[in-house]
Amino acid sequence: MASQEMVTEGKLSNQEESATSFNLRPIGYIKSCFKTKNGTPRQPSVCSFAKARLKIIKSIFVRPDHSIEGLQEFSHVWLIFVFHKNNSGGFTKAKVKPPRLNGQKTGVFACRSPYRPNPIGLTLAKLESVEGDTLHLSGIDIINGTPVLDIKPFIPDYDSVLPPLTSVGLEGRKNIHELNHKDEVVKQSTTNSTHVTKEMVIDENTCPPESSVSSDCLSACEFESSRNSCYPDISDLKLRECKAENTRVEMLGVNPKSDVSVGEWVSSPPVNKLKVRFTPNALEEIHRFKRHNHEGSETKFSLEFFKDGFELQVAIESIVSADPRSTYRRTACEDKLYYFPLDTVHVTCWFGDDFAEILRVQPLCDAAIPGKNVHKKITA
Repeated sequence: MASQEMVTEGKLSNQEESATSFNLRPIGYIKSCFKTKNGTPRQPSVCSFAKARLKIIKSIFVRPDHSIEGLQEFSHVWLIFVFHKNNSGGFTKAKVKPPRLNGQKTGVFACRSPYRPNPIGLTLAKLESVEGDTLHLSGIDIINGTPVLDIKPFIPDYDSVLPPLTSVGLEGRKNIHELNHKDEVVKQSTTNSTHVTKEMVIDENTCPPESSVSSDCLSACEFESSRNSCYPDISDLKLRECKAENTRVEMLGVNPKSDVSVGEWVSSPPVNKLKVRFTPNALEEIHRFKRHNHEGSETKFSLEFFKDGFELQVAIESIVSADPRSTYRRTACEDKLYYFPLDTVHVTCWFGDDFAEILRVQPLCDAAIPGKNVHKKITA
């Protein structure tokens, strides 16, 4: 009898299994610029312009706005959410094939596959503003309608592997003061001008030589379509931002990589970033789109999340350069066109060996998508 009650290692009794089951309720649902899994970034760092809103629902709190009071003091938040579009039927493989590994397998807990024993996701988003019971977010990688389980403020001293500011030392604190002063100059400059000026970046005396800037940072920030772009300053701006951030870390006297290690497939993936180019027609179509200002009448070229064609173009380029295709589509459907919705826009592109070309950008309501009611208007 005693042997029947014993629980073998790695297994739970019925009573224990019942005690480890929990009922979770969403605190809200994401309203995102990404409407489907197609084209949605796999990580939040891919597209900084990706925007979303999260409204705390009243069934959780009588006063939802009270639950996020004080959150506006933080620049970033962690979102814990559910992969509600998984179609695995509850079955989870112990080894999976992340797209970044291009067909190779790794353990499910050694990657960020959405198909997990518990379909729970974690992402870091920039908190743009708080209005009543609603959070305005950017840099997200979550599709529209995703249930969110929890919000936690991002606190560098707790969440980052960099040494806390208290251990930086006197010289580091002095450098922090200088950098904060330069940040104020940047903010004042950007308030008065939309162009990059010398005052917006750290001067040559504090900026390290180009060879000392992280190659990972530069490769992630280089934009390859400047010859097609209506905004030639994009590449220069991103490059300067990366150099400034490397200078910040160097002046603090810390090495963010000294105590951190990642799998080789993360730092040197078999899938490289792609060069992105736009057809002249696609560029012309992109810049017909503008943010709806609620004053004039809304048209099919009105954007809900992006501000203008500039943000839309950078977002498309960021998403496509990271190759959003699955491993299957990359290998078995390499000659096929690839489509994805973004905000109120439908994007058509195709992929070559080391590049992608944006062929067409049109209003979502005009796109002929088989099996989809594309004429249904998407509202907030």
